[in-house]
Amino acid sequence: MCGSPAASFAEQRQFDRKYQHVAWQETVFGLYLADEKIEPEFVKNMRCWPHCGFRVHQSVFLLSGDQADIVRLIQYMIRCPCCPSRLTKG
Repeated sequence: MCGSPAASFAEQRQFDRKYQHVAWQETVFGLYLADEKIEPEFVKNMRCWPHCGFRVHQSVFLLSGDQADIVRLIQYMIRCPCCPSRLTKG
């Protein structure tokens, strides 16, 4: 019933951090590979790095039904990471 009025989010009380880390990493690799932004050899190499460069920030928890915090988090996630008007050509 995804997308129906009865659909809702389920609160997750405990996190499997290792699973989330691997899932995030594989999703990002998959997106870049699908768009041909990186080569499979680069992914293979990057998986051998001691610090892979992927982190899942997990210190923010939203209470079920806290609409204001959900909106603030989404606004933060979609904001531009830099101000284009402040960029200069060196």
